[in-house]
Amino acid sequence: MSDKITNPDKQSTAGRTGTDSTRKLFAEGDAMDRFVRVFESSARRWELVMYPAMLAFVLLAAYGFFLMLSIFQKICEP
Repeated sequence: MSDKITNPDKQSTAGRTGTDSTRKLFAEGDAMDRFVRVFESSARRWELVMYPAMLAFVLLAAYGFFLMLSIFQKICEP
């Protein structure tokens, strides 16, 4: 058995120079800041899709209700 730990991530070993790793892409707080920005833009895109979809659903549900009501009234006429 080998005591050496191997890293299957090729990206982490690609930028090595000696014992120093140049893989650090963001500063300590930048990763969370970037995550928040990406999450907010993703949430904004979902809002642009979901609010019109909810409005369309409510309109179709109301139309379906009145359609069934009119059919029920025609069936129950004396």
